[in-house]
Parts: sequence; structure tokens; C-alpha cells
Amino acid sequence: MLISSQLWELKMSQKPQVIILNGVGSVGKTSTAQALQEIADRNFLHVSMDVFLGMMPKRMFGHPDGLMLEAVTNQNMPSVIIHSGVVMARVTQGMRHAVAAMTSVGNSIILDDVMMSHAEADDYRTLLSHVDLRIVGLHAPLQGSKIGSA
Repeated sequence: MLISSQLWELKMSQKPQVIILNGVGSVGKTSTAQALQEIADRNFLHVSMDVFLGMMPKRMFGHPDGLMLEAVTNQNMPSVIIHSGVVMARVTQGMRHAVAAMTSVGNSIILDDVMMSHAEADDYRTLLSHVDLRIVGLHAPLQGSKIGSA
């Protein structure tokens, strides 16, 4: 019979898993994360980029140091260019380090993120080299999505 400390050691010996759901807003990252939590055989924590964005002062939205959205037309189609400044860069870097810290004590994570560059994915790979990491791109046609029907 295993005592509680042996059970703890057994659970801690399992390599944490991280699933990063990468995609634009309203593509279904949160719904997918919640569905995965329900069917997974381990206890995944759901970490949302939106929580970290919510930590920024409201004045940083629309500010060059924070997060700016620029509406453009690309090949006669509406599009948005996202500009992030130094404050936004620190927030997202902090999020990556927070996820790494949580996994370092044995937590498995499902993270929803909007990665803007390959460098961000590379940063995750470096910080999370001690876990079983999967990066999943989520895509949806604009038509029929929350954005396309807004």
C-alpha cells in the first residue's frame, strides 16, 4: 500500500505536459482548453493569455508601449495588424516565465496564447525544455466565427 508521500513522489515523477493552443481571438482556444480538461487523464490547469492582458493598465490598450490594433485592407479584405510595445512584451514574457514556474513544481498546463512570432515559440521551447510540450495551431474560417458574424 502506498502512503501519501509515496503517491506524491509518484505524481511528481511524471513529466508535466504543456499544450499551447495558439490562434487568433475567437477561434475557440478557451472552449478547446476546457474540453481538453474534461477528457484528459491528468489534471491540467488552464492558463489564458487574456488573464495576463487584463493585468495591464487600461491606458496601455491603444498606446504604443502597450497593445495597438491597426485596421487595414489586404487584397480587398479587412485585416488587423497588432503592434505590441515594451509593456506588452514584458507581460507576455512574464506569462511564459510564469508557465515555466508552474510546470517546475509538477503542474501540467493548457495555455491559450496568440503568438506573434517564431521567437515566442522558441522561447517557450527553451523555458519548457523539462516538459512534454505540444504547440497546436487553431484555425477557423472568418465566415461563421464570432468575428465574421459581428
